Amino acid sequence: MKPKLTRERKPVIEKPISKKLKKKKYDNYGTYLFRLMKTINEPCGISKQSILVLNNLVSDLLENIAREAGNLVNIEKKKTLSARDIQAAVGLIMPGELRNHAMAQGKKAVSLYFVNLKEENL
Repeated sequence: MKPKLTRERKPVIEKPISKKLKKKKYDNYGTYLFRLMKTINEPCGISKQSILVLNNLVSDLLENIAREAGNLVNIEKKKTLSARDIQAAVGLIMPGELRNHAMAQGKKAVSLYFVNLKEENL
């Protein structure tokens, strides 16, 4: 009977466990809100608490619009999210006069985008 050959294993070098935690991704619109505030009303300031409240409002609104647009895409059984889907989602979520202003600004932004896109291609 032959003896079994065994390999010697190399000693495992243990790496030190790092306690570094990953930061959660947090969307912060505070700088943009502050810039917008300055363009509207120059001498006024805004507190950090107010920025936090507005930041939460914007984040929640974007999340709701994205969710509703995703639902519309699933209902229509499409794979691509278009500007029309976003427009329909905004129309469903926003109330009354706010909806009218949001739709007008959205149409203006999309048309300006396509004008600039055509100019770049020429």
